[in-house]
Amino acid sequence: MMLRNMRTRNIILVFFCILFFSGTVCAQDTSSRQEEKKRLEREIEIINKQLSDNASKSRDLIADLALIKKKASIKQQICDNCDKEIRLISDKIYQKQREINRLQERLDTLSEHYSNLILAAYKNRDTRLWYMYILASENLGQAYRRYAYFRSLSSQMNAEAEKIEALQAELASEKDKLAVLKNEAKSKKQEAAASLKELEAARKQADAASAKLKKDKKAYEQQIRKKREQIQAINKEIEKMLAESKRKQGSSKSGNKMSQEDIRLASDFSSNKGKLPWPAIGPVIVHFNNRIDASVDLPQSKGIEIALDKNSKVCAIFDGKVIGKSFIRGSGGVCIIIQHGNYYSCYGILKDVKLNVGDNVRTGQQLGTVVSMAGSTRLLFQLQKDNVNLNPEIWLRKP
Repeated sequence: MMLRNMRTRNIILVFFCILFFSGTVCAQDTSSRQEEKKRLEREIEIINKQLSDNASKSRDLIADLALIKKKASIKQQICDNCDKEIRLISDKIYQKQREINRLQERLDTLSEHYSNLILAAYKNRDTRLWYMYILASENLGQAYRRYAYFRSLSSQMNAEAEKIEALQAELASEKDKLAVLKNEAKSKKQEAAASLKELEAARKQADAASAKLKKDKKAYEQQIRKKREQIQAINKEIEKMLAESKRKQGSSKSGNKMSQEDIRLASDFSSNKGKLPWPAIGPVIVHFNNRIDASVDLPQSKGIEIALDKNSKVCAIFDGKVIGKSFIRGSGGVCIIIQHGNYYSCYGILKDVKLNVGDNVRTGQQLGTVVSMAGSTRLLFQLQKDNVNLNPEIWLRKP
């Protein structure tokens, strides 16, 4: 018996734990979806600003194409998120309707029972009938039971009436909640329809820009060549700085072995894979090993390009030492390389840089501000380990 009671208590405890944690997870999911929506809307805002600035200063179709394609990608994410939210709300509506049906069944049962009590009370409304019914009892026990029945009839009716009122209030409350959910679903569907319309417009804009680039390739050859030269200059400068730093380290260390500090930094850096902070917050418009467009003859990206607001701060992603700082010709800014043991993070193109080669930096420390060129403001960010480029998005924490 004791074992059965313990099992029952454990089952009840587990049931309430599931209810509690499912409610907590649902609240967290709602909060995370709202945060993601804000982030995506912020990224759209950054892209629209850059497209506007580019339109007013220069018609750089290469820069526009990357921004427009990213805008379409973000719109697709927003549409997907709307679909997920609609499905979740639909599930809530279904569960709420089931709860309302269950309450209605209980209310109907109570109402029927209450009607029977009223009918019984009406039939026995004459007190003389009560006395005759009691006096007609076969024995004292039966007489007492009949007396107790009549005595409790009134209190039963009052108790049942209170239960019905409470159930009616609960049912009304649940129906109000259902109405709110239905309005939320309606609003979300309207939002989804608007997002889908915006997605289609963004796709058409991207297709039009890509088609224009293919059709008038010769007309935009100068832009393509300029972009290619810029990418090659940055990559070449990064390689040069890394080679020079490693050469100096090799000449100062016996056998090219890493110092204990470098080993510690490399270990700490590696253990933070997927948890490193972003150097700046904005949409990634060119991903690792990708091109802006298949029709554009540009080198594959060795890192990522992040679209930013003008004069956005750029910060170090981890503790380390500045081992390279070089001016990039024609950009109006510099590229910085920070060493984290045998890992290296590269940031370009920056201005207002106060750091020098040899300075130590801490995680989150500001390195400078991003440079804007011809209406385009973006951070070029690379990660390397032992002369091999890494995908930064795998190492940085999820936005």
